[in-house]
Amino acid sequence: MSSAPRATEWPRAATVSSYFVLYWAYLWLHPESELLHWASLVVLPTLGLFLMERAVESPPTVRAVTRRLGLRWPEANRGIVLMLALIALVQLIQLLNASLRADVFRVLASPAAVWMVPSALLLMVVTAGFTEEYFFRGILQRSLSGRFGSDVLGVLMTTLAFSVYHIPYAYLNPNWPSHGDLGQAVGLAFLNGTLGGVILGVLFVRCGSSLLPCILLHAAVNWMPAIRMMERLQFGA
Repeated sequence: MSSAPRATEWPRAATVSSYFVLYWAYLWLHPESELLHWASLVVLPTLGLFLMERAVESPPTVRAVTRRLGLRWPEANRGIVLMLALIALVQLIQLLNASLRADVFRVLASPAAVWMVPSALLLMVVTAGFTEEYFFRGILQRSLSGRFGSDVLGVLMTTLAFSVYHIPYAYLNPNWPSHGDLGQAVGLAFLNGTLGGVILGVLFVRCGSSLLPCILLHAAVNWMPAIRMMERLQFGA
């Protein structure tokens, strides 16, 4: 459990939550690319928190703000075994998909595997793995947990936001199977967002509010689909 909330957590949590609501509304008008996520989920929120903390406390550095948000390795390697177990479980579950398995194995059997496999992982680390975890776990969950003095409420409320966040993509993105079907988009967004949000949220708490294990796990979830995407671009499948 988190400690009792400080007075400064009220404006921080309110500001971050309001930013998310406005950002979500914007996504319906302009679904973002992964590159733009760096501006909307990383740069702008960090700048906002920097300015807010500068107004109420001694002037912090950007490095101090980002470190406080979790960009550090967990002390005493807390939660690392859990992270490794979850990564292995994700890979096994994804390999049960025959189509995905065939695409991945085709890459592994080709000379392109030498560069394609690590490139796919690196791509997922620096895109969705980093940007989404930085905002949802590092900023939003930390702010909500601090505001309510409860890690449980922080995880649950962030999971709700993480699920809602995916609805515009599930509805507007033609690459999603729910494209154009709002009911299916909501269901798919909540199915993926709830499962992922709870697991990543608990891992964040278990790792002492370190983001790095969450980034690696999030990247691992997207790793095989990224290999498939790169394989199809490479071979025109």
